[in-house]
Amino acid sequence: MKQKHSIWKRCCSALLAAAIAVTTAVTAVSPVLAAQGDTFDINREISRRFTTESLVLLRNHENVLPLQTEDQVAVFGSTQVNTFKTVFGSGSTEGIGIGFVDTLSVLETKTKVDSQLAAQYREFARTNPPDTSMDNVDNEILSKRSIPEMPLNDSIVSEAAQRNNKAVIFIGRTNGEGYDWQLENEYQLRPEEQNMIDLVTKYFDKVTVVLNTASPIDMTWDNDKIDSVLWVGICGDQGANAISAVLSGEANPSGKLTQTWAAKYEDTPTHMNYEMTNYPEGLHGPEVEYEEDIYAGYRYYDTFNVTPKFPFGYGLSYTTFDTEIDSITADSETVTVQATVTNTGDVAGKEVVQVYYSAPDGKMEKAYQELAAFAKTDLLQPNEKQTLTMTYQVKNMASYDEETARYVLEPGDYVVRVGNSSRNTHVGAVITLDDLAVTEQLSNHMEEAIPLSRFTKEGVTPYSYEGEKEEIASAKRIPLTASSIKTENNANTISDEPELLENSVEAEFVQAAQQELDSSGYGVAPVLDDAVQQIPGLIHCADLGVNFAGFVVNDPSGDEDGYKSVTVQKANTKMPFEVNSSYDGSHTLTIRYFVDSPSSVTLTDQNDKTLCTFQMDTTGSWAETTVENVDLTGVTKMNLITHNDNINLNWLSIQTQEYAGLVTATLPSGSYKDAVTVALKNDDCPDSTIYYTVDGSEPTTSSAVYQQPITVSADTTIKAMAVKDDSKNTVVSSFAYKIDRSISAKAVKPTYSFMGKDDNGNQILSMRAESGMSIFYTTDGSTPTTASQYYSAPISVKNGTTVKLVAVGPNCDYSPVVTVSIADVAAPTSNVETGGTYLTGQKVGLSSAAGTKIYYTMSTDGSMPEDPTNASEQYNGEISLDTKSKVILKAIAANENGSSEVATFVYQITDKLYTLEDVYNGDATVEQVVA
Repeated sequence: MKQKHSIWKRCCSALLAAAIAVTTAVTAVSPVLAAQGDTFDINREISRRFTTESLVLLRNHENVLPLQTEDQVAVFGSTQVNTFKTVFGSGSTEGIGIGFVDTLSVLETKTKVDSQLAAQYREFARTNPPDTSMDNVDNEILSKRSIPEMPLNDSIVSEAAQRNNKAVIFIGRTNGEGYDWQLENEYQLRPEEQNMIDLVTKYFDKVTVVLNTASPIDMTWDNDKIDSVLWVGICGDQGANAISAVLSGEANPSGKLTQTWAAKYEDTPTHMNYEMTNYPEGLHGPEVEYEEDIYAGYRYYDTFNVTPKFPFGYGLSYTTFDTEIDSITADSETVTVQATVTNTGDVAGKEVVQVYYSAPDGKMEKAYQELAAFAKTDLLQPNEKQTLTMTYQVKNMASYDEETARYVLEPGDYVVRVGNSSRNTHVGAVITLDDLAVTEQLSNHMEEAIPLSRFTKEGVTPYSYEGEKEEIASAKRIPLTASSIKTENNANTISDEPELLENSVEAEFVQAAQQELDSSGYGVAPVLDDAVQQIPGLIHCADLGVNFAGFVVNDPSGDEDGYKSVTVQKANTKMPFEVNSSYDGSHTLTIRYFVDSPSSVTLTDQNDKTLCTFQMDTTGSWAETTVENVDLTGVTKMNLITHNDNINLNWLSIQTQEYAGLVTATLPSGSYKDAVTVALKNDDCPDSTIYYTVDGSEPTTSSAVYQQPITVSADTTIKAMAVKDDSKNTVVSSFAYKIDRSISAKAVKPTYSFMGKDDNGNQILSMRAESGMSIFYTTDGSTPTTASQYYSAPISVKNGTTVKLVAVGPNCDYSPVVTVSIADVAAPTSNVETGGTYLTGQKVGLSSAAGTKIYYTMSTDGSMPEDPTNASEQYNGEISLDTKSKVILKAIAANENGSSEVATFVYQITDKLYTLEDVYNGDATVEQVVA
């Protein structure tokens, strides 16, 4: 007997067909992917396995399926080529397919498919693409999305029957957002599909139908000439592999139906309401009234004793199973069911055990039975057994009482049933509740706008089966007292009318648009702190004219600028808010307001010092008022104080006038041995205009405009300023130079390092000199001087280039020339494959070409480390990865001529390596495997 598993660990989805789906093979378990697998490979494998187990075998007379290796198979139906793999609309995955193939192509690799017929279908699919149009008919959006069906005649089908002993028919329907199927040609078969079934069943003795449909379809065409029916749903990218695996017997189907399939359209509880025709004069036009109420799906069929074509939870296997109920226990919180499943057939397979309960009749309407829990076995070999444990909460059996707004368990017998579909269960126990128990208290806040029509089971005899009464009478009784069941109180405690909170507000005072601030040079406008601000007075929404003790959810200013407005109702109201930026100097402040009479507000700082007063003279419309030259130096908080009643405020902005930048020189002031060349620049504002003088006088806009470097061969003082429209002129920069031919000291040689490569594969070269020194360089092999390129930031240099650099500064002659011959270097490699998951303690070794050194950076929290340079930590031996986390290692190899591209190595370090089996058992997530 295998280890017991909890249902919640084994089955965590509400969809039976998918959640009760883990991969299977008739003869062997598919191999598990290694944790180091490619992400797409792992996702494909997970998709294939889940899809394979989601397929539902609805019929299999005389074991026509699986197809045998000696079978010759004729495949009919256009969806064998254009297999529906997704619905459409916002939930569509069209265009995201990874290696999607059609079912026909995969099936050809697993069995002997009629090649002549296959070629005809492929050519027809090529010349007759799917119809994806939509239509609107009588207030309904109806899809015309379909795949044309190849016309068939007696000649084509009879000739195929002479070549093959089995036939497989594909019928397809997709579905999507915002439309409903039409009855004819969608829910029901199209004429060409009916003709295909008629012809194939006329000439073939063994016929299988594959339903590639998003939902149940009409099955009145079904007859005893069709041996097998397989429902595959909309089966995703791996659908073709899953369908072919099940048809060929490589996998054993174990999915179960998530919907009841009606025997005929008129049996569906919704058919009278489907087309918006029974209430054509609704309040907002044609309406659908959901009269089914609680009787949705199998609850209707079972309660009203309507025999379905295929019941909820139904699904066959290529093998057979026997399920025995071992025990059922219950306390005030949990019902626990244990059952043992034995594979009594000849091939390996999986079974799904389902638990239902039937609640006693009482005040509320109740369905005959409801699904409470389910679990799926592992892959059981012939004669192998497994015990499953399934649990559900007692409160889940409660019914909702609309009058009292509470979930209640009415007194009486709660019958617990166990089986493998809603129409194949047996009674395992009866839980007897002694009195009414309330499991959850809620509260009613709205009444029905109009009386609603609802189904009632009054006078109806529900479904039953032979021996049911005897099973109930002889079942184990489990007493349960209502007083032991807890009540959750989730009633709404908020009163219908909002409480007016005098002297407090939760307000949002919004700044001007950030994009305008960024582009115009404004500072960041201050806003109210998110916390509730305690203020005198009352704030309310202006346009609505009602007291509003919360932040305004619309825009009463009416300008749709996205900023919320508040009305300060009383004078002498103080509104504090935080300043999000640090300001220095004078600024221009603007406030947007609406007043009925001339008013004013004062802005103060954290010490209640007055910063400015806004005069609001425009009345009867939204307006702006501005105060210039407001000194905000040292301001950390602000307060707005109103001097009048009923002042509407929209936003406050703070405008900072930018300076035009600071002019700098390539050489600092000082004494130099020989004539030098000085270049002026403005890194803060490169598009400004620089005016300068060389006689020590103050520059003006009438001075010379700087256009090229200045040669200094005698004592000279250069003064410069930058000017730009709409900005303040910079302060004047001054640079004084002297020529002293007695200087003999030389500057210290500059150093350099490599910082990896740029996007074009060029070396990134960084240079450094002692403090106060400037660096000049050339890339053409010539000796650099102050007239050469000035170094200010790392440069990109092509391989094969010779770079020469010197340092020079005050009281120093040129340094010796440093020559760098740029050459390519290969990136380092690792002895541990990147992208994998490894156990803690994994050691990583790096290697590079002879004559190079390795430098690296590393993060152990999953963040991306900085790119390494030859100033980073040098690699001296294996790196031990001991932190259980995502480790990212970046490394370069470098020598005196260049550095390599950055090599990145990513490792997931864990104390356990996860596989797909761990995912299926609920012990790991997909992300943990993919990582």
